[in-house]
Amino acid sequence: MNRFGLNAAVAMLIVLVTAKGLTMMASPLPSYQVTVVHDRYASYPRWGYRTTSLPRSATVIHYQRVSYRYVNGIVYRPVGRTFVVVPPPAGLLVPALPAGFVNIKIGGTPFYYHYGTYYVKPAGQLGYKVVPPPVGARVDSLPQGYGKVSLDGKTYYVLDGVYYQARVNEKGEVAYEVVGSHINSR
Repeated sequence: MNRFGLNAAVAMLIVLVTAKGLTMMASPLPSYQVTVVHDRYASYPRWGYRTTSLPRSATVIHYQRVSYRYVNGIVYRPVGRTFVVVPPPAGLLVPALPAGFVNIKIGGTPFYYHYGTYYVKPAGQLGYKVVPPPVGARVDSLPQGYGKVSLDGKTYYVLDGVYYQARVNEKGEVAYEVVGSHINSR
């Protein structure tokens, strides 16, 4: 069960909205499996991981009535007496970008990517704001825990409701491009 209450074994209708406003649909959901694309984030705790203690360097960030903890790109949500690693909600303002972030420019707008999360620098504000993944963004690595689906003969990598498609860049390296997302994601 993922954070949207979806079970991979259940046939469902997927609606994917792309940058050009096109809608892609598929039903039922075929061949869903969890794999790892790259090891860049192998040492990071996987989304959903629970812990009872955090590093002293954790910063408390209050957002939408939740006191999140932030440590170098990892966001923890308090649940009872534990903390759960979660994807940061869109709108969350973090004090600094995590080490190892990647610069991405889409339509002249600078974005920053790290561990499945996209950030922008809001004008006149301190810190960086979490934003929904911009369609067209290309990244070299996805965190552990993504799914793999096949729709209309094409393979997509799905992470937190965001669809990526593998592309080969001019250097012959594989990059993962944001091609759409579930309507209700983030």
